[in-house]
Amino acid sequence: GMATRSSLSPGKGCNHYRAVKEMCDTEVQYVSNLYTLSEVFYKPLQVQKFKILNDGLVTVFFSNVSQILAVNSKFCEEICHRLDKWGDPSIPADVEPLGRIFNKFAPLLNLYCEYAGSFDDVTASIRNHEAADGPLKSFLAAASRDPRCGGRSLQSFLIMPIQRVPRYQLLLKELLKHLPQEHKSRQSLSAALVRAGKASKRIEREMHEREEIDKMLKLQRRFNRDSLLVLARPGRKLLKAQLLRRRGHRSEREVRVFLFSDLLVYADEAASGRLICRGEFSLHRCRADPAPLRTGDPEAPRTIQIRSPEYSFEV
Repeated sequence: GMATRSSLSPGKGCNHYRAVKEMCDTEVQYVSNLYTLSEVFYKPLQVQKFKILNDGLVTVFFSNVSQILAVNSKFCEEICHRLDKWGDPSIPADVEPLGRIFNKFAPLLNLYCEYAGSFDDVTASIRNHEAADGPLKSFLAAASRDPRCGGRSLQSFLIMPIQRVPRYQLLLKELLKHLPQEHKSRQSLSAALVRAGKASKRIEREMHEREEIDKMLKLQRRFNRDSLLVLARPGRKLLKAQLLRRRGHRSEREVRVFLFSDLLVYADEAASGRLICRGEFSLHRCRADPAPLRTGDPEAPRTIQIRSPEYSFEV
């Protein structure tokens, strides 16, 4: 059935049919890629007992891949079965069951959110193990040359589940676009679209938060090891980093100023790039105001006065 439908040319059939066919074709390809990830990479890693699988985070992540593969295989089977029952591709069919299928599987999109939550840590861990473990590096290079991989690396397979949920959103939007407003299938498909949209946003948020934390950790490593400054906090964002001149009583010197969503930090920068924290201020306890002009020259650079209960300075 699946092969017969897939052999139809992409342009053939009504808009409904083409949208559902694209959904099926891309799902078949996606499940096939997950199967390759499992067979070519994960199972041999287990059989050969590579040290990387001593890392609990990595093993949980791969078991998550196995769960996603099981769920999506079943989902793929059901939507392709629906396509097989279509009949004449040039005539619109009832797509309401597709909405029901999507809504049945929607709660399982949480698996994708868990996957996204540990994606950055796991891919970083794999890179670190690969750099330190010669046999693992050789294994991954050889696995990428397996004909089933088409020259793609482990990392390129691991990103696929992250990309899949936004794709569901696009496919559902495409299907809804071709349904009349009063069509009985709109309700279930619209509900499926809302659920896919929520999961997609959550995945995006997970990935964005991880990026922010990674940015903080990278910056934290530039500070002296004896610094008590802790930058990586949930929800904190780096808004701006700038080299400014700090004005003292007798002289001025350049300082690095970092503005976070809840914190202001200024630091001296050594020639090596190391940072020495000279002050940190909670934004709840400090304020910034334009400082009065010290000269009569209106073109003179403006200075800002940073004040807190403990300390104040000008930049």
